[in-house]
Amino acid sequence: MKANLRLQERDLGDEYGWKQIHGDVFRPAPHPLLFAALIGSGAHVLAASLAVVLIVMLGDLYTE
Repeated sequence: MKANLRLQERDLGDEYGWKQIHGDVFRPAPHPLLFAALIGSGAHVLAASLAVVLIVMLGDLYTE
């Protein structure tokens, strides 16, 4: 019974978790310039959107 449980734990450890994805985590992007441009553009759009929402919430953009 104990040997069977140890075998099952070892099998789960090999199939799940870090061992399954460790090769993909540090792999370089296939198109690094495109990747950098998309990340940069996304960060800029997110920052601008949050700034506009914050200004609108404070009431400085549309005052009566």
